Amino acid sequence: MMISSSKRKAIRNYILIDSISAFLAWVIFWLYRKQWLYVANPEWEKGIQMWLPRDYLIGLLLVPLFWMLIHYLTGAYFDPYRKSRINEVYKTVIASFFGCLILGLTAIANDWTTFGYFFQITTLYFVAQVVLTSILRIAFLNRIKRKLQQPHIGYNTLIVGGNGKSEKAYNEIIKQPIFLFIHHQRICICG
Repeated sequence: MMISSSKRKAIRNYILIDSISAFLAWVIFWLYRKQWLYVANPEWEKGIQMWLPRDYLIGLLLVPLFWMLIHYLTGAYFDPYRKSRINEVYKTVIASFFGCLILGLTAIANDWTTFGYFFQITTLYFVAQVVLTSILRIAFLNRIKRKLQQPHIGYNTLIVGGNGKSEKAYNEIIKQPIFLFIHHQRICICG
């Protein structure tokens, strides 16, 4: 199946906004985590100073890649023109729950011995990830919806009917003030 250039561009933009939201959520999480650990244990700051810039860059590159993989596995990047905004928020919440749990268990499980810290910091990351991803996705999907209401993007449509019913349905669709633009080619098979 060939993917049109507009669909490819939309998928690239969707991946880009997911990467940006994952990057920003990780930065918010990282800054809050660093502050939380410093307040709880000022000696911890000395240990973090031994980290190299390479360590920060690895996190800032791998985390967005991890989220792109999670969203790919949930089907987020297949057809941006046929997405429901409410379903995308729902999928984002579910994917973020499992993704934050995985990252929480791998990245911060050994920071602190109390479950309360783990729960609080993972919840913060979950909220940041869901809010940022949902806001950017909804904004992007609103833009796509506006394009669908203009004659820039359309669906291949087959209207089948007999005794003039298909032509009547086609004419009714065309008369609507806002309609999904139909690229049409009339084919008549008369028997």
